[in-house]
Amino acid sequence: GIQIEATDMSKEIMYEYGKTLGKLHALSSDFKPRIKKWTHVEVLEWIEEVLAEYSAPADVILELMEVKKELADYPIRDDNYGLIHYDFELDNVFYDDKTKSCAVIDFDDGMYHWYALDIEQVFDSLNEELGASILQNAKDEFMKGYKTEYYYSEEMENSRPLMRRFINLYSYARLIRCVAVNI
Repeated sequence: GIQIEATDMSKEIMYEYGKTLGKLHALSSDFKPRIKKWTHVEVLEWIEEVLAEYSAPADVILELMEVKKELADYPIRDDNYGLIHYDFELDNVFYDDKTKSCAVIDFDDGMYHWYALDIEQVFDSLNEELGASILQNAKDEFMKGYKTEYYYSEEMENSRPLMRRFINLYSYARLIRCVAVNI
């Protein structure tokens, strides 16, 4: 197949893209791992260490504390939390026109987190790639496909802003660490 970002991102492809993530989340909800991946708590601890080591601004530290508190109060259940891909973006999913299916690569960033985070990452990737005229249709088709394989609750939808805050903090910590290490 070819990377989804190299396709015409038609309704059919967006539907299959969503269906593939829904399948992954359905499998994850029943998955019992033998290999350890880190949890959102461990990621938050790592972020805190990095922010302290590289003297992050006070507003970033405050944001981390607020996100930690909100996530600590957020429900963890088999239907909303499990092993996520984290990087289910257009360049890591390939569409095969012959089989009309998707294949996924790059599971390196996987972690235990809420499934809504993967959806937030997808939508952010679509926001960067697509024009406003087709963006909402692409998101709608993605979600139609997703919902054929896995339940998407109002709770998941409402948690997306919190997931975005987590993603922003994690990205920030990775960037400041990378820049400091490579100077």
